[in-house]
Order: sequence, then structure tokens, then C-alpha cells
Amino acid sequence: MSSFALKLIAVVSMLTDHMGAVLFPQYIWMRYIGRLAFPIYCFLLTEGYLHTHSFKKYILRMTIFMALSEIPFDLAFSHTWLNIHYQNVYWTLLFGLLAIRAMEWLQARLPRQWFVLGYVPVAAAAAIAWFIHTDYNAYGVLMIFGFYIFKKQKAALAVYEIILFAFLSQIELFAVFAFIPIFLYNGKKGLSKRWMNIGFYAFYPIHLIVLVLVRYLCG
Repeated sequence: MSSFALKLIAVVSMLTDHMGAVLFPQYIWMRYIGRLAFPIYCFLLTEGYLHTHSFKKYILRMTIFMALSEIPFDLAFSHTWLNIHYQNVYWTLLFGLLAIRAMEWLQARLPRQWFVLGYVPVAAAAAIAWFIHTDYNAYGVLMIFGFYIFKKQKAALAVYEIILFAFLSQIELFAVFAFIPIFLYNGKKGLSKRWMNIGFYAFYPIHLIVLVLVRYLCG
């Protein structure tokens, strides 16, 4: 399964989840389907990090769409233009990305006996995500860390992530099914055009705007 196929699964799952949250809260099954999205996005984030030609451009893209998504996110889930107590998922993804980068940088420079200090940026990023209430907060950052640190150990990865799912909430245990497409990943991009890649980033704020408009028009 290519990264393009994984992106499609994540997008459909996320759209189903958010349709359930914003338009059809009575249909809990839509939220179950939605649990697949975030683990797949975390996996793709770490894959993107490992293969990116420019970390600076990667961070810039994440930051731009983080900013563009905040108002649509708040309108969709907080019914207000700006909610400083709840931040969109791009914040979590950005913190996770910065954490593994800082961890790599530190561990490459620390003496072997101080290697564990390289995990400090991960703990710091998780704490910040928790404090400012990003979507998936600290658990999201730790999920990204897990996909990175256990990238070659599928069994350990599954155990680690399932423990995190359990700590989040009972419904998050349905996220375990995300491992089926993730473990079928073949390391190939699949259909990949620059405009498509940008489109996957843009889908998040755009679909939230559409859902808010539909709720307003139907309400």
C-alpha cells in the first residue's frame, strides 16, 4: 500500500469523523471510523520527516496550515471564531515533528551515558501540547514519537500505541484498526503530484469550513 493510498484512507476517515462530530452527533459509528485517521497521519508525518529534502520547508508548510486551520477548527468544534483553550491538530503534528528533530540533534551530540537526555525535547513538546490543549494534546506528540522510535519494530510499535489509545478514551481503541493499512505500507509514494500533496494539507481547513457552512445552512 502506497503513501497516497494511506492518505486517502486518512482523509476519508477524518471526513467521516468530523461529519459525525459536526453534523450527525447521534451516529456514533461515524466517530469509530474516524479513529483511523490520526494514527495514519502520525505515521505519514514520520515517513515524511525521514524522507524530506528540506526540513525547513516541511516545518513551514505545517506552520502555514496550522495558522489557516485555527479559525475553521474553532468554528466547527467550539462554535466561535477563536478559542484559545483548544488548538487544531496541526499544532500537535508540528510539536511532534519538532520534538523528534530536536531529539535527533541532541542524541547525536550527547555522550552515550547521557543519551536518555535526548528524550527531553519529546517530554517538553508533550507538556506544551497538553498545556495549550492541542487536539490529541500530549498523547498525540507521544504517538508521533512512537511511530518514529519503533519504526522498525512493528510488535513494539503496536503495543506502545495501543497503550496510548487506551489512555485517551475507550473509543480511541478503535484506532487499532489503523495498523492494518499502516503495516501494509510498501514504502512507495504511489500517485504523487505537488498539487495533490498541497491538497492533502489544505483538505483539513477546507472541509471544516464546508461542514460549518452546511451546519449553518441546515440549522
